[in-house]
Amino acid sequence: MEWKNQQIGKEGETYRAVAYGNGAFAAVGGFGWGDQLMAVSPDAVAWKVRQEAAIDLSVGGGAATLRLPGVTPIPERFFETTGGASLWRDFAVGEAWTLSLGVRVAFLYLSRTFQNHSELPDQSFFTITPGVTTALSWRFASRWSAVARGRVNYLFYNVDKAQNLGYAELALGVDYALGW
Repeated sequence: MEWKNQQIGKEGETYRAVAYGNGAFAAVGGFGWGDQLMAVSPDAVAWKVRQEAAIDLSVGGGAATLRLPGVTPIPERFFETTGGASLWRDFAVGEAWTLSLGVRVAFLYLSRTFQNHSELPDQSFFTITPGVTTALSWRFASRWSAVARGRVNYLFYNVDKAQNLGYAELALGVDYALGW
């Protein structure tokens, strides 16, 4: 078999294998330092590239007042950063709908300082939170999709005593597919 219609992808894309079955070509590879790619084509000419791995990071902080029984309120400043990596698989549900299911591992770092109370030490906490992720997207234009995402994680919290808990995150958004 002769390979025709050779194409050059985005700089950094490397494809390792191509397979054909059920009327479609599928190529798998990677991009950069660990992102997984999958490209699909019905004719080996027009390829649709999907990335099925992602990393995320968020940072926050602020000020609050710690209130304990029998103690004068104590002002505090707090900081939080969280991030994670997800791997998932997309399942086409009709022409315009896609269901995604996957796993995620994240980290959580919290810290706080007590203002005007030098007798109280700064506090910090770090943990890993494994979880699962899902999304449902509806493509309403060639590059635009409305997306509902959900994640369920398990927080290991063993400060003073075991207080582990599960928590969920929900998000609604709009995605735009870059076409390079």
